[in-house]
Amino acid sequence: MAVAQHHDAVSGTEKQHVANDYARRLANGWQRCQVLVSNSLAALSGSTAERIYCDNLNISVCPLTEASKKFSVNVYNPLARPVSYPVRLPVNGTSYEVTDAKGKPVDCQVLAVSASTREVRRSRGSALRELLFQVEAPPLGFTTYSVSLLQDGPPPASPRPRAPTAIQNQFLRVTFDPDTGLLSSLSNLETKQSIKLTQNFYWYNASDGNNTHSDQPSGAYIFRPNSSTPFIVSSTAKTESIQGAVVQEVRQVFSPWVSQVVRLHADSRELELEWTVGPVPIGDDLGKEVITRIDTSIKTSEYFYTDSNGREVLQRRKDFRPTWNLRQSEPIAGNYYPINSRAFIKDEEDQLTVVTDRSQGGGSLHNGSLEIMLHRRLLYDDVRGVAEPLNEISDIFPEGLVVRGRLLLSLQRPPCAADAHRPLAQQVVLQPLLSFTDGELHPDTQLEFSGLQAALPLPVHLLTLTQWDEASLLLRLEHQFQSGESRVNAEPVTVNLQKMFSTLKLLGVSELSLSANQWRDEMKRFDWTPQSGERPLLKEFQDRSVWEVTLRPMEIRTFLLRVR
Repeated sequence: MAVAQHHDAVSGTEKQHVANDYARRLANGWQRCQVLVSNSLAALSGSTAERIYCDNLNISVCPLTEASKKFSVNVYNPLARPVSYPVRLPVNGTSYEVTDAKGKPVDCQVLAVSASTREVRRSRGSALRELLFQVEAPPLGFTTYSVSLLQDGPPPASPRPRAPTAIQNQFLRVTFDPDTGLLSSLSNLETKQSIKLTQNFYWYNASDGNNTHSDQPSGAYIFRPNSSTPFIVSSTAKTESIQGAVVQEVRQVFSPWVSQVVRLHADSRELELEWTVGPVPIGDDLGKEVITRIDTSIKTSEYFYTDSNGREVLQRRKDFRPTWNLRQSEPIAGNYYPINSRAFIKDEEDQLTVVTDRSQGGGSLHNGSLEIMLHRRLLYDDVRGVAEPLNEISDIFPEGLVVRGRLLLSLQRPPCAADAHRPLAQQVVLQPLLSFTDGELHPDTQLEFSGLQAALPLPVHLLTLTQWDEASLLLRLEHQFQSGESRVNAEPVTVNLQKMFSTLKLLGVSELSLSANQWRDEMKRFDWTPQSGERPLLKEFQDRSVWEVTLRPMEIRTFLLRVR
């Protein structure tokens, strides 16, 4: 992880052989972590059965679930609150029974694997279908689900040609244009709000450095389109739909290299867009920078908002900088910003938040619009030191890489939107870890465990919990809301450390600096004075006792716990 935090690794501005080395190191570390996780789960559950991890579930590849008639799914939740999470497993059977840790049956659905998934996985899997069900995982713990193949069950859901006019559950209603197959509106049935919403895919023609304005080509470091107007991939989408009790899907195909699944889960308050882009064609000798753009009826007045490293949300304004007079020379790239976990647009009535599953670039270049960069394939070096064009291939994809990802759309009233998007973004970054065991579990296996006596309050995130020495733990608690963004959760919150853990007895606690290299009461801060000449006043909250700690919005506190 330390090597992969290099600024070239994070941004992709390294040579191809270096990128390959980063991937190799991360994969080696991942495999060693799997051994550690398996040993931990064996100790907690009492089961020594071999655990299998399926790293390619996003393209429906998992040899164990594809071949087995009976297996169990262990769901580990690293968050300090319970989560509900949709599980999709590649299978070849037509009907299955799923039971939870208490033996209760769980609603499940079998549906055919999409054509785009079959294409992107190439020869790495052969599952014909996917098994879907919702899991409920306890805070900082695990639960276990059992899956059995049924001989005489209902047939799997089959796709129907064309998109329906609408899909909906108890929380959301989504409509489609019957002529184009594209999204046309999104409604929140709880808050009784509705917006016009269309979404499509476009590409900017990358500059080759041979025009009258500049000799700077687009490359690994530089995003520089030839024109401010992107090319649309297709104004219509070929569609098919699947309706079921667990999930509803509308599968859209825009071109041979762009497809998407619009997915609405039964109990979900957000709409999922799973996009697949690539291999980006370059037979026309044009480098392409591929985006998705969401256009809405929200009146944004050229403002939009992005997160800063997953924490504070920052206001952005088109062609404007708050601390200097901007002379905009790049109307597209000059209005792009990093999106680490979310971006949103809003007016007085509506806020549409888009939660990403990876760091991406994005901007709002038109009123009510939000665009996000998905994939880039370029033909020229940008003369910044890489000495290679951004034109990556692999053994599996010799004709160019394919990228698959997810966007989650949440429509809320602005005063309470953070109550939805804060925990949602956190759950995407720290999603449950799945592991699998084949066959029947031993009767004495512990199927459920939580390391906490009770879930932490929603604003509090368990940021660090790690062993310091034989008798001590390092603990960091984070308030994940920022001041003023929620009437309920953006307030100071108190946690009792003695009542946190289910298997540990706390003997003592000492507070440290954020980086845990000095005691808090021995810290010496540098005095600083803002330009106004006034010293800032930091209001101190007095903890009620040594065990009860209070966190203010956006505050992180670090403790050393002596435990038994």
